[in-house]
Amino acid sequence: MKKVILFLLLSSFALTFSACKQKEAPPSETTLSAEESSAVSEQTESVDLTEINLLRPDYDLGTCRSLCGDVSVVLFWMDDFESEWFSDETADYIKNEVRPALDFLEQEAKKYGVELHFDIREQFADLYYDDDVVVSTKETGLATIDVLDQAARRLGYADDAELITALKAKYQTEVVCLTVFDKNGTAYAINPARGETRKVEEHCILFTDDLYPTGNEPIGAQASIVAHEMLHLFGAEDYYATESRKALARRYYPNDLMLGANYDVRTNRIGDATAFYIGWTDEVPEVLERKDW
Repeated sequence: MKKVILFLLLSSFALTFSACKQKEAPPSETTLSAEESSAVSEQTESVDLTEINLLRPDYDLGTCRSLCGDVSVVLFWMDDFESEWFSDETADYIKNEVRPALDFLEQEAKKYGVELHFDIREQFADLYYDDDVVVSTKETGLATIDVLDQAARRLGYADDAELITALKAKYQTEVVCLTVFDKNGTAYAINPARGETRKVEEHCILFTDDLYPTGNEPIGAQASIVAHEMLHLFGAEDYYATESRKALARRYYPNDLMLGANYDVRTNRIGDATAFYIGWTDEVPEVLERKDW
């Protein structure tokens, strides 16, 4: 089983452009030719967005780039030595967890003037993961990184990169891959580490039952968790990673999905900091300027 250590590197940044929304260049008081005006506008926008993107280091790093427009969702129902999927279970998981998660993200995008539409394009079943899967990254810091790769090879592709390339070519959209196990576990997303040069085929690893249930909420997967992990693929960051950021997030974004996944996803929100991290806005929230953030 391929594993990597999950960690945050705070020294490297993605210098990329927001594909969902762009700032307009300020009007010029000097009369310029059309060609000169275009050149100045492009140069100003490039500099501004380069500086802005220094504040969202996980944005636009891996396979998933723009959370806007049409986005295809592909589900991989993973079996292993201790769990197996049946068709009625997969249908229930989509109805109760995946579709509400997608609906929530579409509705939140509208609040930022972003058009977003998800289609569940394909589902692949009878995919066997031939090893132990890490069901939680909390205790060891390790994550299983080859789930999508094993799925791709069982589907006849050379690797997960070839699979993603084929899916993107087929649908001509961004593609979100969700690999789901029918057993206890705590979901996580596979992302490239900051500063890493190799391309990482991003995907989510999800489970039907939470390994660490809390409170009196029913045990099981939550649509909010599905949406939370999907946002990681597009640059969102956890707000509970440090105590200082958690305290600020509780003050400014108490219902933000990246602070806590509520049992009813409809009670969650996408705050302006999360919207900034995933490219829904280029307006820098004031909270990001605080040293304790």
